[in-house]
Amino acid sequence: MAIKILLLETNEALRESFQAQLTQTQYVLDKCVGTGDEMLEGYAKSSPAVVVLDLNAPGHKDKPGDGGFAHLKRLLELDANARIVVTYTVENKMHVMNALKSGALGKIKKPFRRDEILEALALCTGKTKTASNIQRAGVRLKKRLTVKFKKVTDGFFTRMRSAVSEDISHTGLSFKTEENLQEKTGLKLELTLPGQAPLVAKVQVVRVSPVVGLPLNEVAVSFTEVAPDDVNRLRAFILQNVAKATS
Repeated sequence: MAIKILLLETNEALRESFQAQLTQTQYVLDKCVGTGDEMLEGYAKSSPAVVVLDLNAPGHKDKPGDGGFAHLKRLLELDANARIVVTYTVENKMHVMNALKSGALGKIKKPFRRDEILEALALCTGKTKTASNIQRAGVRLKKRLTVKFKKVTDGFFTRMRSAVSEDISHTGLSFKTEENLQEKTGLKLELTLPGQAPLVAKVQVVRVSPVVGLPLNEVAVSFTEVAPDDVNRLRAFILQNVAKATS
């Protein structure tokens, strides 16, 4: 069953870009709106699973400067359980942390990238609202760990290939490989965590980027099947290492 998304975005090109990134996923763009009034009206009518809200969006018709955080707070007043992801640009990146503290569950940077959209939506729809919003917003850890993978279509006796992770979050990771993988390819993956049993999961390739000057591709994948205990184990590992790096 498709998961409905409501998007508050005034730029037509960005609306189209966002919708294109959802092609052949479990998410469907149920409604696009351009103001806070339209967002609240659309939310009340269609009850979307997630509202994706532009921090730069204009406000009510009679309050054109009243946007961003006002929309966020107004929606949470309407429904305290509303799941909200904020979108932002380099220019207003400094406001993201306040949005997360105020109740947003995730963040997506503009211009839109498929892997970042899917990661934020998966995080937002797959978790309860009990943990810290900032933790749920997708902390990424730069860490080189051994990754083994093979395609889900490979036979039982096909050996797993080895790679090294570039960064990790509890919704996905990226690694470099010589293999020419395609977007949407399903993989069986093992991630080696120091001093622990490997994390075993099924993932989907969401982005492939050639590495300039090297015969390698950087591959970003999103978890599609992973045990809840392994997600918690990975989250604890990431937060522990982030805490060490910032202490």
